[in-house]
Amino acid sequence: MMGLLGELQPWHWAVLGIVLLILEVFAPGVFFMWMGIAAGIVALFSWLIGDMSWQAQVLAFAGLSLVSVVLGRWWLSHHGMA
Repeated sequence: MMGLLGELQPWHWAVLGIVLLILEVFAPGVFFMWMGIAAGIVALFSWLIGDMSWQAQVLAFAGLSLVSVVLGRWWLSHHGMA
């Protein structure tokens, strides 16, 4: 498992983001969408920075997922969508 994590590339995060966005279609609730967006942001950061450790990538994804879900829920509730 650690071998896989040590070789995380930006495209891994991009694929995860796409998969999460596709899951959102089948399991609506606007939860997977925010996590997919977070994965896309991690892909962009990983590509731009280039030398992010797998630990930094996973922590960035976890943090961005949490922030994006909370902000997304807040935004939707204040715009009468949730």
